[in-house]
Amino acid sequence: MRTVSIDASGDATLFVTGEPVRRRINRRQDMPPAWAMNGAIYLLRTSLLFAAEAGLYGDRAAAYVMPDASGISIDSLKDWAAAERALEQSWTKRE
Repeated sequence: MRTVSIDASGDATLFVTGEPVRRRINRRQDMPPAWAMNGAIYLLRTSLLFAAEAGLYGDRAAAYVMPDASGISIDSLKDWAAAERALEQSWTKRE
């Protein structure tokens, strides 16, 4: 809701709605609930992979709200190190 698109002339508009930036919701508390996909779990019918419009998503997608501690994204070496620390801490708590 706060992300903007920038056109070729350098003008910014709200990414989701295309409205002027002045229409942006300023207070986080006023925003609608939203979640980010983390790519940790994909369950799908294999027929989707071979359909005319192949992809991971059909007409209906269910969501699993993953606890923050389980949803570590690894996109860099820094992320990998953070994931290792989190895993180490979870094993330490079990002992």
